Amino acid sequence: MRLGAAIIGSILLGLILLCCGGCSTGSAAASAAPPEWVHHHGGILQGAELHRAEQAANRFVGVINNPVRVQVLASDQPAAWSWPDGQIFLTAGLIRALDDDQIVAVIGHELGHLLRSGQASTTEALLGIKPDSDAESSADETCLRLLDRTATPRSSLRTALCNVLIRNDLSESLRAQLLMRINQLPSR
Repeated sequence: MRLGAAIIGSILLGLILLCCGGCSTGSAAASAAPPEWVHHHGGILQGAELHRAEQAANRFVGVINNPVRVQVLASDQPAAWSWPDGQIFLTAGLIRALDDDQIVAVIGHELGHLLRSGQASTTEALLGIKPDSDAESSADETCLRLLDRTATPRSSLRTALCNVLIRNDLSESLRAQLLMRINQLPSR
């Protein structure tokens, strides 16, 4: 009886996941960043920035079951994105503005999005995440747990966001969103 209920539960969960717009149900290539998007954001950059991003991503080895794949875009704007295929993009401008722990925190935040959407998994469950939080706050909460698992100071996420906030070219709405997130994060 229990095995039958487990199988039915698994089938129902699979059907729910197939119906969710944020879940990847096709091949990895179908959910990858389109080449036009990559080009629009400056194209892929090699060199020192990529090396720093890869070093930061390596801190998640043994914490995340999936390989953390990171690329650097040749843009001076500070930004980061994750795609359903598990690829994480950071801009060169972001990497140049942050220290190594802060880059780990940004990657952890993007991994938070991927973990919440089922596109990645951890070696252990990350407990205590509020299911009703908005996407950015949820990714921040997951990031803090990942930072704990990588022995990276939790304050790294807050200081990374503060370093982005001090830029003069941010819109007022983005500035307000960043301030709200910063105020929710621990200062230590």
